[in-house]
Amino acid sequence: MEIIERAPGAERYRFGLKTADFLICRGCGVYIAAVIRIDGADFATLNVNVLDERDAFDPAPQIFHYDDESDAERIARRRQRWTPTTLLTAD
Repeated sequence: MEIIERAPGAERYRFGLKTADFLICRGCGVYIAAVIRIDGADFATLNVNVLDERDAFDPAPQIFHYDDESDAERIARRRQRWTPTTLLTAD
């Protein structure tokens, strides 16, 4: 996946464990994606509601609880399940 940041861009925010950056639109405040760098490679998970084609995705979210994960377990899960990503900045 490619994430292209355009003006006004995204604000990066890190929650409790600080294992990933959450991209929040500076213009409207919508959560866009979460990204993590592992061993020099970027991985991300995307909020499908920001896509024009969002209706093509299952509208019923699955509920998961990751409170008991260690930092290492969380990073390993993200490496396995998140999408390899390229982060770009547009002029």
